Amino acid sequence: MKSENKGIIFFILLLGIFMGAIDSGIVSPAREIIQNSFGVAATTGIWIITIYNLFYAISMPIVSKLADRNGHKKIFIIGVVLFGLGSLFCGLSNFYGNFAWLLAGRVVQAIGVGGIIPIATTYIGKSFPEEKRGTALGMVGAVFGVATILGPSMGSGILGLAGNDHWGWIFFINVPISLIIILLSGKMQNIKAEEKSA
Repeated sequence: MKSENKGIIFFILLLGIFMGAIDSGIVSPAREIIQNSFGVAATTGIWIITIYNLFYAISMPIVSKLADRNGHKKIFIIGVVLFGLGSLFCGLSNFYGNFAWLLAGRVVQAIGVGGIIPIATTYIGKSFPEEKRGTALGMVGAVFGVATILGPSMGSGILGLAGNDHWGWIFFINVPISLIIILLSGKMQNIKAEEKSA
């Protein structure tokens, strides 16, 4: 594979990791605003975060097994599509839905991200020669760390721009990122072959 294609694939995978990792943090500043908009108690509102983390943990081993059987590129893209659709559903619940719709969207998001982060990390680890693998995986850790730090600030910033009544935009922000990854995914046609040859 040409080095420029490998660079594009690396960028796509890191962008997927960033998108998935930032989501918990970006929602945190809005949790109280969201629960108040639906008129639910704090003990119920915490499920906005909890249900995402729960289904993410459950989906990771299942989706990773599916990727081994059906191809990493296919499952990665399905994960991105699910994450984008879940984000859209969550955002629309601000205007048209209810709290149950939001939680359903968070479940779809979590299943999607369960197919993004482990597959991207595995591919990056396998596609680099041993002497460069530590640097590559260090980049993964750095992106994950930056996303975790930036998430709450981004969430607060989006709320500041859109207003508390339009908190759905903290979810809508994921939709164009998902579309960019999907559009660029044509460059990932050799992802499985690359893993086999590593």
